[in-house]
Amino acid sequence: MSEMEVWQIKICLAMTGEVVADVEARPTDTVLDLRARLAERTSDRRPVSLLFQGTRLVGRTSLRDAGLATGAVLDLLRGGLPGWTRLCHGDQNAQETTGRPLVWDVSPEEVPGLAEKAQRVRIQQRGRPELAVESLAGSYPVQDLRKGRPIGFGTGRDRKEISGTWVAEKEGLVPERLWHTGFHWHRPDHDKLEVKVYHCCDNGSGIHWDSECCGWNCGSSEDLELFIDVELHESGSGLPQ
Repeated sequence: MSEMEVWQIKICLAMTGEVVADVEARPTDTVLDLRARLAERTSDRRPVSLLFQGTRLVGRTSLRDAGLATGAVLDLLRGGLPGWTRLCHGDQNAQETTGRPLVWDVSPEEVPGLAEKAQRVRIQQRGRPELAVESLAGSYPVQDLRKGRPIGFGTGRDRKEISGTWVAEKEGLVPERLWHTGFHWHRPDHDKLEVKVYHCCDNGSGIHWDSECCGWNCGSSEDLELFIDVELHESGSGLPQ
């Protein structure tokens, strides 16, 4: 088999069989490469999963090692939440995209503009949407994102303020997973949203999510997702219309 051989891959909606895109790829390309080509062919940036013969494909596996060949048909499952846009996610456990703790679905530079149209922020565990916290409309989490800053930036947020700002269906999330002091914001890059989403300084039982780690508490490893309550459109720039 030539490494320069070009395969034709068809990607279809799993529920209807509707063709989403026909993509060219080489056997040594990874699923991540295939995702990138799919993104070039469609302006829909909602989270997706790709399946081949019922098996979910992971990001760094080569197409050949995944069992694909020219003419393969992949099923596409769309994720996300109706009325919400996923800004970023962790992928250390799922290994569907880059395998990193922090993967941006939209560029960090786009976040302030999107957040201007939003009112609420949601952090949830990937694959476990019942494990989620949501901010009240217009409160500091969305205001921080409008400024392109990490959530809670520049100060501490005690248990009382957290309880008055965030809500959750499950017990044990508010305020336990969200309160923090403000003693870390002077550290290098702690002011940069692109590398730090949430940091519960002095709260080892709270969210630690940046380019190095992602979890509900310090030392744990869960894939989290960050959403805002505005929905991207498939046409044009992708910004809300």
